[in-house]
Amino acid sequence: MLKVLRDRLMLTRRTVFEGAASLATLGLAAPLLAQPPAANRPEPPRGTRLVMLGTRGGPGVSLDRSETASAVVVDGVPYLVDCGYGTMRALVAAGIGYQAVSTMFFSHLHDDHTADLAAMLSHQWTGNKTTPTHVYGPYATASTVQGALAFFRANVEIRMIDEGRTVAPEERFFGHDIEVGNDPVRAFADERVVVTAVTNTHYPERAVALMRHRSLGYRFETSTRSIVFSGDTAYSANIVKLARVILAS
Repeated sequence: MLKVLRDRLMLTRRTVFEGAASLATLGLAAPLLAQPPAANRPEPPRGTRLVMLGTRGGPGVSLDRSETASAVVVDGVPYLVDCGYGTMRALVAAGIGYQAVSTMFFSHLHDDHTADLAAMLSHQWTGNKTTPTHVYGPYATASTVQGALAFFRANVEIRMIDEGRTVAPEERFFGHDIEVGNDPVRAFADERVVVTAVTNTHYPERAVALMRHRSLGYRFETSTRSIVFSGDTAYSANIVKLARVILAS
């Protein structure tokens, strides 16, 4: 009985693979999971939603959860908060996609919050993303973006010669250091969202006294709701202020 079931399973798999090969030969093998053409896609849902892309605590790789990342999606437009390892795959799995991300925020620059940055920007460039991507965060965010560009410099040089590309990554990807203290400050605003930032207490005072690096919390204010990210932190009076802040119109 087991042998019969095994033979049937093998036959089913062989049929699927042979069918796929035939379609590929005919030029009909469009990816089954590809998004429909833009003209046929439904309008993105209105309003604000939060998508948890990665919830693993601390640096490390596991099979069940990606490292830290979240997407605030406002009227169909995603704003990414942190970009730990596994973020790109999680964006695709969530139906958001990494090419749709044009605005990113780092709470701080530990590797479990930044590990997918270079891969994301590299694939956006290789995928011919035509709009800029801006990355906001604490001190050294701009230099971190520059380091990401250096990471895939060879890829750029090869494709510019081999494929005739002309757009340099420096024309598409930009990092911005935010000057943030103990009081909430506006870090970003567009027609959909206002983002306010403040320092949290992830780093102990002894460390803060010796370095310029800071860890931030963010508040996203949209027309329908507000969402506050504490970032990695112990109890923080600053985050309490951020959650209670009422933005001036």
